[in-house]
Amino acid sequence: MRAIRTYSMELKTLELLSIKKNKSKIINLAVQRYCSEEDLFNWKDIATDRILRELAMFRDLSPSLKALIELELTSF
Repeated sequence: MRAIRTYSMELKTLELLSIKKNKSKIINLAVQRYCSEEDLFNWKDIATDRILRELAMFRDLSPSLKALIELELTSF
């Protein structure tokens, strides 16, 4: 069974999709792949320095913790 749904997408994505013939099939496969791989995510797959850089951008981070993160990042 098929159903028509409307979702908003970035223009760059739509431009990439515009050159393809079977857009519905591509979107369907992409969503299925995304959902099946969603459970495979593992924090161990991300480099520690990347996690620390992302964490350092939090606004509610205490100054002392931010300083420790920055000190750790300089040692990489």
